[in-house]
Amino acid sequence: MTKFFAKNIHHLTDARYFSAMGVEWMSFLIGQDGISEHAFHGIVEWIEGPKIGVEGDVELASLSDYTVIRARDYIEPSDTNILQIGLDMWSQAPYELEAKAILLSVNSLEEIREHSSFLENQNIPYFLDTHFSNDQLINITKEISNVGIAISGSNEEKLGFKDFDDIDQLFEALGYD
Repeated sequence: MTKFFAKNIHHLTDARYFSAMGVEWMSFLIGQDGISEHAFHGIVEWIEGPKIGVEGDVELASLSDYTVIRARDYIEPSDTNILQIGLDMWSQAPYELEAKAILLSVNSLEEIREHSSFLENQNIPYFLDTHFSNDQLINITKEISNVGIAISGSNEEKLGFKDFDDIDQLFEALGYD
């Protein structure tokens, strides 16, 4: 089954939805462009399952003081845990990375296909962080079994309400209920 990395989570609606869908990873943008540390802790208390990560410039000690965070598979905010790479690093074929997850920015399916044998033999989970259509994502995850999909949170239409139809189609096509 294809693995998912839900990133840029800003509110409880996204967090609960992605948690219920069984995503493997969930990261929250904390700080000026994201949510407060207080909101982060409030949201994390409501979800179960995914490994938790953070994005942004965060004081680690202030996050790890909470029992809920210490009890979870919490991922510290550092490049050695969740690494984002793009075209410039992709050409260097990062064979010796020790990150816990890699978000891979690519612009074409051909680029992914060129490196399919590399991706299929990795122990580190790679997640495609792209703007491909659902059909393209479904096809590439069927071709390359070890690649996951990074999906982003987005704004609610109104407090507690959001349309998940588009992402529901992707989850359904990849065997999620």
